[in-house]
Amino acid sequence: MTRFNRILILVALLMFSTAAFAMMPATGNWRLDTLNGGDSFNSNFWEDSNCVLHWYGEIVNYTDMLTINLDAGEGAALNKSTDGYGSYFLGLYRGDAYGPEWNNIRFGYGYELENMNLGIMINRQGTSATTAGDGGGDVKETWHDFGFGIDYQLNDETNIDASFTMTKGSSEDLDDDDDNDLDASGMAFGVRAFRACKKEGMTIIPVFMFSKMTPMDDVTETTIALGAGMDYEINDGNNLILGLNWQKYTNKDERGDGDAVETSQTTFPGMSLAVEHEFFDWLTVRAGATKRWIKAENDAENVQMSYPYNLNFGAGIALGDWQVDLGLNTDWLYNLGYWVHGNITDGEEPIAGIQAKLYF
Repeated sequence: MTRFNRILILVALLMFSTAAFAMMPATGNWRLDTLNGGDSFNSNFWEDSNCVLHWYGEIVNYTDMLTINLDAGEGAALNKSTDGYGSYFLGLYRGDAYGPEWNNIRFGYGYELENMNLGIMINRQGTSATTAGDGGGDVKETWHDFGFGIDYQLNDETNIDASFTMTKGSSEDLDDDDDNDLDASGMAFGVRAFRACKKEGMTIIPVFMFSKMTPMDDVTETTIALGAGMDYEINDGNNLILGLNWQKYTNKDERGDGDAVETSQTTFPGMSLAVEHEFFDWLTVRAGATKRWIKAENDAENVQMSYPYNLNFGAGIALGDWQVDLGLNTDWLYNLGYWVHGNITDGEEPIAGIQAKLYF
């Protein structure tokens, strides 16, 4: 195939992509953000270098690489192995879920044993600000995460990941007494397994996740989720994963003088379909779709049902020692102008986000 034809195919791919990222928070990992189809739980069905941020035992499995996130989740991370001394992870990010402009730095370490890998991750985030006007002053907020993980090879057919994270946060009004200060704490636990079936090329992936967070006094947020994926290697270069999950989020607020106020949101079922196809040696095409049945309710017996559907499309391009993953924007095709569909609208960028990985 000529270089010119390859360029034409890539341009066509960008033009006819079908992504919808509006329903999901982008993390900067555009491979997983595409394959999870808009539901981050489905990311656990896929193995990827970004798993080290949640499954800490995987640190030793993705080493000697530099990861650069552009746009959402902007930052860079280095994961380096050393002879006999384990693997080291350093991540410098612009922000995270706790705040878009916060100081964010992660340190990780992994060590390989005979049939298991151990990993730890420490995350420090913080910000300080001076606000003007009535009631203004100096405010400082910090978050600290400490995580521990195990990647355990149970036998030739089964591999198990487990991780545990503790979170501590605080908000301080430096110009006032302690009445306005807030303390937060939480924990999260997860376990998943990759079980190879007797049928060649098929793997079953059960996942369980639990978290409990106290963002302020007398407010508790609890999330529990479980699901299973079936990874089927159709043939060389084609992987398909079907997934099914149940998720429940509960918020309990006991700050008032009366009874506690409780609201919840339940997803059941959540269904997913994702495929990754190696189009050429240098080009991988991927897509992920989800359909969810979501019920939201509160103590007043108000119930609301929603049935969101989402489809994402993306691509990965190999450039020597670089791997570039793209999140593609479906709206771009419909903003090309009158010569395509008869409407003239404002332009939309074709690429929603980029993540680049350098292997060395």
